[in-house]
Amino acid sequence: MRWRKLFEPRLDAPFPLWMIFPVIFVALYLSHFSLLRLPYYWDEAGYYIPAAWDFFRTGSLIPSTTASNAHPPLPSIYLALWWKASGFYPEVTREAVLLVAAVGLLGVWRLALRLTESAAVAFWTLLLTLLYPIWFAQSTLAHADIFAAACTMWGLVYSLPARNRNPVIAAAWFTLAVLSKETAVVVPLALMCCALVSAIRTPGPQRKKLLIEAGGISSCVVPLAAWYVWRYAKTGFALGSPDFVRYNAQETLTPLRFIAAFGHRLLHLFAHMNMFVPVLLTIAAIMLPPRREADGTERAGLDAAVRRRIFILLGATAVLFSVLGGALLCRYLLAMYPLVILLAVTTAFTLMVTLSRVMTSWGGTSRTS
Repeated sequence: MRWRKLFEPRLDAPFPLWMIFPVIFVALYLSHFSLLRLPYYWDEAGYYIPAAWDFFRTGSLIPSTTASNAHPPLPSIYLALWWKASGFYPEVTREAVLLVAAVGLLGVWRLALRLTESAAVAFWTLLLTLLYPIWFAQSTLAHADIFAAACTMWGLVYSLPARNRNPVIAAAWFTLAVLSKETAVVVPLALMCCALVSAIRTPGPQRKKLLIEAGGISSCVVPLAAWYVWRYAKTGFALGSPDFVRYNAQETLTPLRFIAAFGHRLLHLFAHMNMFVPVLLTIAAIMLPPRREADGTERAGLDAAVRRRIFILLGATAVLFSVLGGALLCRYLLAMYPLVILLAVTTAFTLMVTLSRVMTSWGGTSRTS
């Protein structure tokens, strides 16, 4: 009987990730099929493709045919491996980036499922993220942002839930994120601060656990620092050329520019590209009485501590990119859009009766341990 139970599927169990990933990739591939042969565009042609091409030709992690800046080399290494296997063609590059985007969306599914234990919430969060114009556009573009966002999603899977966090696996994913783009470090550092504050407020053995968690999550800073030390030893500049540093980190340090940039970042997070629609629906849903289960109890939503951490991440990211980055590009916030969508979907599922029924009929619900 025990052996039989091992092979019998659990009807209430969520779909395994190895079944969901091909569906996500096929959906991405078909929706981007007409775009796969487009020539390289903007920062692709200006930096990321030349940097990967230099590594592909010479094995040098520091580009020589384009302006040198502070970006870590993981995207160049990844693209060069694909070119080595399949040839240096735009469609090869875009298919390789589609794989990264699919991994990121799989992380969105897993994160939503872990936080809410609802397949309906996970399904709609995944679908709306896939269709969101900024994520959709970045899914085939060879920018570092999609690499960092995909790895950040998986880092959050193991560091954001209120319980059963795994700082070791989270640190591994955050390491990949910061080696894709240096600004991705804001997420693990913000989570580290949350863990430290919780440790100060928590007595007994739990404090030690939180301190270990803070140290584990923040360990991703070490390989990033090593990259800068090695880069300084090779070029004499740790953060890229003086022009790059001046444009992205020095000329931005004025109060008026920060206020204007912060306002833009709030618009990018909560209003840009029709994001105001789910945000306004969320505000409306909060004004409604909560939906109740059959036994009369209120339907559980996101844990309060998780919701607080999400808002801290949104705020920390908005502040960072109001200080750094000469151009106010929406793709810098790529890892935050799934969190905004998750908040909206979870609130609607918890509070709005009609929409909850529609979502349940589409996605179904499941409880996981």
